[in-house]
Amino acid sequence: MIFGLNLTMIKNKNTISLCMIVKNEEKFLSNCLKSIENFANEIIIVDTGSTDKTIEIAKSFNTKLYYYEWDDNFSNARNFSIEKATMDWILVLDADETLSIIDQKIILKEINLKIKNVAYMLNTINESSSGVDIQSFVPRLFPNHKNIYFNNPIHEQITESLEKINFNLVKSKAKINHVGYNSEKVDQNKKQDRNIKLLLKAYRKKKYWYYAYQLGISYKIIENAELSKKYFLEALKLNAMPHFMSTIYNYLGEMLNKEKSYKDALTLLEKSISITPFQIIGYFHLFHTNYELGRFSVCISLANKLLDIYPDVISKGSDLSNDNMIPIHEVYRRLGATSYRLNDLYKSKKYFEKAYKEIKKTSPIFRNSKDGKTQYLEILKNIIGISRQLNDPIDAVDYIEDYIAEEPNNKESYLILGDAYSIIGKHNKALDVYLSGYSIFNDNDFKMKIAAQYVRLNNAEEAEKWVYKMAGIVQ
Repeated sequence: MIFGLNLTMIKNKNTISLCMIVKNEEKFLSNCLKSIENFANEIIIVDTGSTDKTIEIAKSFNTKLYYYEWDDNFSNARNFSIEKATMDWILVLDADETLSIIDQKIILKEINLKIKNVAYMLNTINESSSGVDIQSFVPRLFPNHKNIYFNNPIHEQITESLEKINFNLVKSKAKINHVGYNSEKVDQNKKQDRNIKLLLKAYRKKKYWYYAYQLGISYKIIENAELSKKYFLEALKLNAMPHFMSTIYNYLGEMLNKEKSYKDALTLLEKSISITPFQIIGYFHLFHTNYELGRFSVCISLANKLLDIYPDVISKGSDLSNDNMIPIHEVYRRLGATSYRLNDLYKSKKYFEKAYKEIKKTSPIFRNSKDGKTQYLEILKNIIGISRQLNDPIDAVDYIEDYIAEEPNNKESYLILGDAYSIIGKHNKALDVYLSGYSIFNDNDFKMKIAAQYVRLNNAEEAEKWVYKMAGIVQ
């Protein structure tokens, strides 16, 4: 397979059939069809037994609706759907996926290029509940050709049929947005229970590495580490394809890190980036492993390698079968932590400040997620702490104010901010902060600070009142 070609534009315009199989997709189908209704030349929907409003929704759009009796085989249903296609090219989407107008334009350009015998892998961006997207390239766009068809009863692919007719598989620049792995929107236990049953049935019939690999992923999603590990190891024994091997090494390395088996994790993760250097998550897990082993200089080197390739991986797509799009602020955050361990406070502060700038650019979905908020506050706390160590209160002020905006019920933040203003001589500002803190927490720490600020402001009368309050004396 060829994963990159020099393409030349031509003038003719090819047509597109959108082919979908659905069952009980009332929650997502409308959004999917709205995103492509003015794009596809025909929309083919094959229903496999819906009992909700899926069919009603499908009929409300300009679709060709067919029915297929479910036989526990996704490939059979997919092949039934593409047999109904009448246009030049076929695009396959699931109901929980959407396609932006920008990506539609990219697809139209790509299918009208002067190139024969080619199918496209689209970059599927899998939205997760943590806000960190998972990227995977999947063949979804291909010519309407009688010898192109799906294989595998679940996690169906056209790859095998493409190889038989010598078609090249090329990375598209278009992206599909997928919410099916977001546990806040989809019941993962129910979904993976279905997948595992079909995968085990297929695996018993044929010991195929791809089934073992997908079983490993399904068990990982439902947090069954023992069975996940078992099937990932079986996939390796059955000679998984190289970029899938790297993904397996990453998953196993991540699990070993959680078990604190860092030396075993080190071996597997080094194999991963050796096989597939153009990735993100392998470097990230390997950084964590080395950090826990106290190999801080190695961590710095790994992070710098990741920063070198990061822009290209994000724009062109990873070479892994599945790669987590770890946000760049997290790389800088970890560089900050590592530099601190190396006692380089100035570099540490610089990296945390870069992390702060980058996390401010992230989406509200991520910023408001549990992980996003935790990371944001940790970055701020580190900048504030290092600024205090470096006796740089002026620089700390803005960061502390941001921290209080995010965490208004954190007593220590008000005390630190008031102290910072006091050190730089802004006593009125310091007094305002202490008074705000006192109104929330009403304790002696603030009474003492307020009294001290009135002394600095030459207001002995008010200072005396607050000293009496601190002593519990009513005047």
